[in-house]
Amino acid sequence: MPSPFQIASAIEQTGEGKFKATIPLHWDQGRGAFGGLVLGVLARAMQAVEPDPRRSLRAIIGDICGPVLPGPIEVSARVLRRGNTQTNVQAELQQAGEVLSVGSAVLAGPRKVALPDFHLETPKAPPPWDEVPVFPIGPPLGPAFAQFLEFRLLRGMPFSGASTSDVEGYLRLAEQEGPLDAASLIALLDAHWPGTMSMASEPRANATVSFAGQIFCEPESLDALEPLYYRARIVAGHAGYFLELRELWSHGVCVAMNQQTLALIR
Repeated sequence: MPSPFQIASAIEQTGEGKFKATIPLHWDQGRGAFGGLVLGVLARAMQAVEPDPRRSLRAIIGDICGPVLPGPIEVSARVLRRGNTQTNVQAELQQAGEVLSVGSAVLAGPRKVALPDFHLETPKAPPPWDEVPVFPIGPPLGPAFAQFLEFRLLRGMPFSGASTSDVEGYLRLAEQEGPLDAASLIALLDAHWPGTMSMASEPRANATVSFAGQIFCEPESLDALEPLYYRARIVAGHAGYFLELRELWSHGVCVAMNQQTLALIR
């Protein structure tokens, strides 16, 4: 049975590079739909125009130009270039004749080369996920879409006046039983609240300006029933904008990463 996210992000092809979808109710985040859902829809459209299933989505860049409301949307996707090993794709989402989100992606097959040892800074042995209680979050202090995810918080309680922007815990999509895919990982990267909300003592509005995500695994190889370890921190800021670095880990391996530029609204 499809999960709520799979249902919400489903697309239907209507022509060459043309798709339609419906943004359902209860997936809102502020004025519009959850950004991870919008970007997930774009990802599905961009993957759909690549005929080779071995060319997985490796990187995505997306902008949400305005709030996407519940109701029908149209998505167009086109291949910019298809090389020997890599395909570059671009997509555009419209609602009521207005462009509300754009994205581009790199799809490519695995390369038969050995990578050097990068000596990545791995997480410090967090407790097992099943020993961390589910953290309830939802309206009125949390977004409506949070009901479709499972949060297990280790650090970064919202509105706690924390001294740092660090947030960490475990994340999974609720009722996700089948294999994960690229769109699912994109949604998980975008799902958590930013560190500014942990440092604040009361609700503060933030908005994503730009999203850049990378996937370092074959998503279907992950256990959909096992939450992924999540950690994030703010690494730069100026003039009301800040950059947050977000990571998803599975058994000590980084499987996805996100650099997200956000604006502090008030």
